[in-house]
Amino acid sequence: LGAKGKIAPLMARERPAPAPIPVPEVSKDVLTLGATTYERRCSVCHGAEVVSGGLMPDLRYAPPSAFERFNEIVLTGLLANRGMPAFKLSEEEAAAIKAYVLTRRALVSKP
Repeated sequence: LGAKGKIAPLMARERPAPAPIPVPEVSKDVLTLGATTYERRCSVCHGAEVVSGGLMPDLRYAPPSAFERFNEIVLTGLLANRGMPAFKLSEEEAAAIKAYVLTRRALVSKP
């Protein structure tokens, strides 16, 4: 629109690695179920492959308490007052999503 100024480059925000959380040992089929269910139901808000674009929480960096209460959050709407609705999923699907998210978290966690 005729502006002549320069825009400063966008700086990537550095995040400390999240504390490691043990990833449950699950089969490849469970991880596949978790990945496909996550992409279908969660990625719209929380980002593809569990990488948020910044508007919604990046689940790889969620506090350990979020994983301790995962079913309450996902299945019963514990955080509905904060914009996270309950989803009509089976407990198997919720467990598979949790395992998938934890595997993605492990990629950015401290060893």
